[in-house]
Amino acid sequence: MITLLLIRHGIAESSSISGSDRNRQLTRAGRDQFQMMADWLIENDAKPEKILSSPLLRAQQTAEILSESAELNFGEDQVCPWIGFGLQFDKLLSCLNESFQSTIAIVGHEPDMSSCTSRLVGGGSYRFTPGTVACIRFEDNIRDPFGTLKWVKNPEKLTA
Repeated sequence: MITLLLIRHGIAESSSISGSDRNRQLTRAGRDQFQMMADWLIENDAKPEKILSSPLLRAQQTAEILSESAELNFGEDQVCPWIGFGLQFDKLLSCLNESFQSTIAIVGHEPDMSSCTSRLVGGGSYRFTPGTVACIRFEDNIRDPFGTLKWVKNPEKLTA
């Protein structure tokens, strides 16, 4: 069985000092909120064995928070350009099917995370607010669209 965690990065600044969207950082609230989500994932048997991230700074910072909670190392080899805006779905499938880990987290952006979730489970409409995580399970290899959506959790619901 393979578990895929699709994660939208945490709350980010509305703009960066450099003016580049790619350099927008998580806000303090975004860091704190996603730390709660990362802790919830670990406590609820959704600890990833591998984390892959978009190259945009806010996604990498989100991945780093999760990697610390999961006691994993997060490095440059886990930053994937194909996860940035316009996620390359075929590349995602081949990367995941070549992995030996049973729980894999992908940290990316909207609308990619919601459309990817919909495609992997064969339909539905999903809204990923910052820090939202979807858990999809596959019996064997990850194929389009044969996953089972186990849950979608957003950080606001953790404190409610």
